[in-house]
Amino acid sequence: MKISIIIFLLLVSQLWANLEVFLVLPETSSPDKAIVTLSAKNTFTQSIRSAKAWVFAMDAEGKVVGHQSSWIITPSGPDILGSGLDADAEAEFNIVLNTERNMVSSKLTFTKIILADGTSVDPKKHVVSAERPKL
Repeated sequence: MKISIIIFLLLVSQLWANLEVFLVLPETSSPDKAIVTLSAKNTFTQSIRSAKAWVFAMDAEGKVVGHQSSWIITPSGPDILGSGLDADAEAEFNIVLNTERNMVSSKLTFTKIILADGTSVDPKKHVVSAERPKL
């Protein structure tokens, strides 16, 4: 029963997600640095003006070995994605993390998303993120 409820919630959450983010694990990481590649797709009806996220690096035991907070998308200036993320657009970018040990997985949490019209949306309701192996 619990498994069917979890599967249902995952499927329903993806129906309303407006920002889909995939974390691609690096092929290797060193004991002091790791690069996490984020692949994002904006399915909102308008562009995303700015978005801020925390990325966590995890070791084999599931302990946090590094983290980085960053404005992933900003309206202008020197940022990772340039000037926003247009509606129905996809982008890929890297975040460099300082780590204590080798990273084997990562987690991502968005803390703020602001749309082109200035509306602030709840990341917990509008972001679906998953981890996938490097292709």
